[in-house]
Amino acid sequence: EKKDSKKGVVVTSVFEGDPAYQAGLKVGDIILKIGGAVVESPNTLIRIIGTITPGQTINLDILRNGKGKTVPVKLESKKKKTSLLASLTPSDPSSLGFSVIDDFLAENNPKVATVKPGSYADSKGLQVGDQILAVNGEMVENQREFEGILSEVTKGGSIFLLVLRDGKKINLGLVREN
Repeated sequence: EKKDSKKGVVVTSVFEGDPAYQAGLKVGDIILKIGGAVVESPNTLIRIIGTITPGQTINLDILRNGKGKTVPVKLESKKKKTSLLASLTPSDPSSLGFSVIDDFLAENNPKVATVKPGSYADSKGLQVGDQILAVNGEMVENQREFEGILSEVTKGGSIFLLVLRDGKKINLGLVREN
């Protein structure tokens, strides 16, 4: 069965002690369904999870390394629910070859949520989890600022990122693909 690549939500980080962690979810898993309801975007996911009573166990249908799998997850309090969601992003990366999400649980800077395999960003070594400190010399504190700077870059234009990875600052030069 061929999966539509735009459906589902990619797990970009799992935090120890979270329901997702306890259920054995891994970074890169794609959540397709929750309790039988199709997940089309992070918003759908938030809406579905909002209808579930804390303490209830639900089945997640996920795709891991191309294989379907069902994982039971026990939802905890509302606080835990949001932490499960803060680390999810659409599985369809932007035209840049990577997508970014605000890191609500830690520092201010946005993080790389997905890197499209074979994209220019991928070939330059951008990695999921990289924290973006600056774009084209301008410091960014959130996804909105990041997207604001990028909206001024035309197709084929240069994008210089300053990222933080494992405590080290790295400069990466990318090109806007479309």
